[in-house]
Amino acid sequence: MKKLFTLIILLTSTASFAQNYYPLIRPNLVWQILHGNGAYICDKKDGHQYFFQGDSIISGFTYQKIYFNPIISLIVNPYCPPFAVDGSSTAFYGGLMKEDTISRKVFIYNYSINSEELLYDFNLVTGDTLNSNLPEVLVIVDSVGLISLPNGGLRKIFYLDSGENYIESIGGSQGIQFQLYQGLGFWEIPICISENNIPIWGGQCFGTVGINENLLKN
Repeated sequence: MKKLFTLIILLTSTASFAQNYYPLIRPNLVWQILHGNGAYICDKKDGHQYFFQGDSIISGFTYQKIYFNPIISLIVNPYCPPFAVDGSSTAFYGGLMKEDTISRKVFIYNYSINSEELLYDFNLVTGDTLNSNLPEVLVIVDSVGLISLPNGGLRKIFYLDSGENYIESIGGSQGIQFQLYQGLGFWEIPICISENNIPIWGGQCFGTVGINENLLKN
């Protein structure tokens, strides 16, 4: 009887989780991402700290703007830690994203075709396909699982046949919008993802140097 009761609780908990959806686009979410062409930390040459700030309306739809601060090395050799966020420089990255929380999909606006493209689909199951950022390339969902965040929360993770993955409410293994690049010999490595200055994924976040006067005014 005890085993049956435990099973009922487990099934109820799993069903409850399946009904929940945790959006990706939300305020105070920050991605710290290093760029490089190797697997070791000293192969990383620079990076960006991405965040949402402001919006833009296109064809009646509201898209969130992606801004960034540069991530720089604090030593003479620009390819090794320690790194820090350059808070004196903030720029519009050019990315526009929107999320449909009903269909559980995230879209990015493609300026070259003046239309949006599907970036993430959090409803997919094993065997489904998803368009990649590369022209005419499809990736297949190898499997879907659950992972735990540092705060104890559970999120869906989608493993792709490209070797990459993406996580509900977190983004892709190559950053906020770089999850599907393949075979380019270049990496976008998410180092830390934080919300309200609290790390929710990855390792220790980089500190900030410099002061951005525009952000202070805002």
